Amino acid sequence: MKKIIALTIAGLLAASISAFATDGVGTTDGAYSKGNDSGSWVVTATNVGANVTFSTKLSANVSAAYKADTTAGLYYSMGTSHTSGNKSYGTASGESRIFMKEVTTAGTPEAIPAAAATNVDWTGWTAVK
Repeated sequence: MKKIIALTIAGLLAASISAFATDGVGTTDGAYSKGNDSGSWVVTATNVGANVTFSTKLSANVSAAYKADTTAGLYYSMGTSHTSGNKSYGTASGESRIFMKEVTTAGTPEAIPAAAATNVDWTGWTAVK
């Protein structure tokens, strides 16, 4: 019974989080969202500079996240995950590598690390070769 209650609560939390996400619009806080009907996904990256946007096309059922360095405004990290996949992928400004992390719960993307003033800590993630 405890497992059923825990799963029900987890499902409600996941539903409430996705209910507030707007497809096609990314945020600077690292929240994952999907592309709009045509796959477009845009983040207004005002922490990087005035009128700066990041725009890309996502495949069907792929979510993306952008996390800004709000302290210095110089660095950012990004991640992607398939809605039914078992891995999340990420990278950051100043990186030449892509990192991968197994998800704890299938379809629930792993949080991308915060961008610090000089780098991003990818502890727990594996560099893809």
